Formats: sequence, C-alpha cells, structure tokens
Amino acid sequence: MAKKNGYYSRKWLNKKGGHAFIEIKSYTEAEGCEVVLGDCSRHITLDFFISNRSTDFDCTKEGRLYKMDLLISELQKARALISSDTGDT
Repeated sequence: MAKKNGYYSRKWLNKKGGHAFIEIKSYTEAEGCEVVLGDCSRHITLDFFISNRSTDFDCTKEGRLYKMDLLISELQKARALISSDTGDT
C-alpha cells in the first residue's frame, strides 16, 4: 500500500493461520526503510535508514543496498538448499 509520504506493507508468511509476518515501513525514499520480521512473540527489526550527514559506507544509500542485496542472496541460497533437499524446484 503506497502512502502519501512513504510506503507501508504487512504480509503474512503462513498460508493457513499462524502469526509470522514481514512488515515494511518507509517514510520517505531518501530516508530508507525499516523491515520487521515476526513470528508469534519474536520480532526482529532491520533498519535500512540512510544518513546524508555520515560518510560511513554503512549509512549511505549504497551501503544499505549492499546489505539488502546480501540478505536477499543468502535467503535465495537457503531456499535452494531447502528445495534441493525436498526435490522441489
């Protein structure tokens, strides 16, 4: 769902019941976003906020994109492992 001043989305990870979810919050494109993963009472928050005041690579847009790309890559590898173990494609 796009908002006037940003983006918000919450998706359920289980097809049938359960409380696992992913939530994306972005207030403005220039600031980056926050990703929340939750399952029952456990939640983790990943901040991908950008600081124009910092020269630290991790706080730049490129640094945040690097982190996100690395997470996506590792999740794809985990998926491939699960898929090969079960014979699914």
